[in-house]
Amino acid sequence: MNVGTSAAIKGGVSTDDLRKLGCQVELSNTYHLHVRPGDELIKRMGGLHKFSGGFVDKFVEKYITEKLNLNNIYYMGLSKDQRVYGVVIIFEKNTNPLENIPIIENFINQASIELQRRLAENALRESEYRYRGLVSQLPEIIVRLKNDIIKFVNISTENIIGYTSEELIGSNIVDFICDEYKPIFIRNIKRKFLGDDVQDFEIDMYTKQRKKKTFLVRANVSIFDNEPELITVFIDITDRKLFEDELRNAKELAEKANNAK
Repeated sequence: MNVGTSAAIKGGVSTDDLRKLGCQVELSNTYHLHVRPGDELIKRMGGLHKFSGGFVDKFVEKYITEKLNLNNIYYMGLSKDQRVYGVVIIFEKNTNPLENIPIIENFINQASIELQRRLAENALRESEYRYRGLVSQLPEIIVRLKNDIIKFVNISTENIIGYTSEELIGSNIVDFICDEYKPIFIRNIKRKFLGDDVQDFEIDMYTKQRKKKTFLVRANVSIFDNEPELITVFIDITDRKLFEDELRNAKELAEKANNAK
């Protein structure tokens, strides 16, 4: 029987030594395994035997060992948050036994950190791809701003104000806002970045044909590439405002007509 508290061989023996000794049991601590790497992960890996490296066929290992003149092969799974994301395999040659164990451990730690970083980057790219696909289908104008500079616009933007994404990206959003509303927009955007609770507000914006449209603006701070940026939604309320004006004028005319009786 071998003691492997966290499903790892302890002491000066190898997996090959244990096989030669006829070891049939590995004593592991269920509490330590529950804490790290987690019982759910071990279950998904097919049990403790497979998780601890027993899934490598002994005949395959023997063949590799003989062909490469190896003394032993060490396997170490890299996991985080109940997920295996890599395996470190160390070959020990008969003519060159393992030395400088602290250096090897440091290398494994660095490899683990690098794998986690790459996984995080891939997840971020996948998330951003899904995000772009989602916002591209929304009927409102969606703009991503960094220091008032346009970094992204969705497809609906061209349909509403006539500018293509190529014409907008890299430009200052303030340049497209009517002069009387620029101070309102700048002030509210700055407040939003400072963490203030800014309610939706109205502005007028020029289309490519120099026509005015009225928008309800809604903004939220988000993080892109570890830096704060602003996701701004422009909801076209031009028709609604026109209808409200017509309704107000009709009401005033009706009141005047009643007063004239």
